[in-house]
Amino acid sequence: MDLSEENAWTSGSLWQEWLARQKAGFEGWSQETGGGWDFSMASLDRLEDLIRSRYSSIREIEAAEQTPFVQAAYWYFGEVFCRCHGLVRQQRPGGDSDDKPFVIDPGDGGTAEDDERAATSPDVEIPALFPRGEDNHLRDALAGWL
Repeated sequence: MDLSEENAWTSGSLWQEWLARQKAGFEGWSQETGGGWDFSMASLDRLEDLIRSRYSSIREIEAAEQTPFVQAAYWYFGEVFCRCHGLVRQQRPGGDSDDKPFVIDPGDGGTAEDDERAATSPDVEIPALFPRGEDNHLRDALAGWL
């Protein structure tokens, strides 16, 4: 893959705008949720508790998906895996709203298309807390991979 193909997965304008919005809004989100967010794997337990305290079902969190709170939670979840395990953020090129952002092991610099690298999607893992039950935890999203 050449650099232009790789950049298409990481530099789309909508994707970059979303990242900038989340980063800019993080301080307010952090204060609203009690502060002290340190981007550690252990902090994902706190994030999980916070999410479970605000929502009681997958339907509720999916209905709130576009709220600043949930979007910041998605960003934070991804950021923890990036900072703690060196994953990188990607979104399929093209700007299709159904192509959600994810984090992935950078591997050889390729993309997630048909490959076997560790990857997770915040917009899948966080809502899945509810149907998967109390024994499912955000910190374990890539158990067995990392």
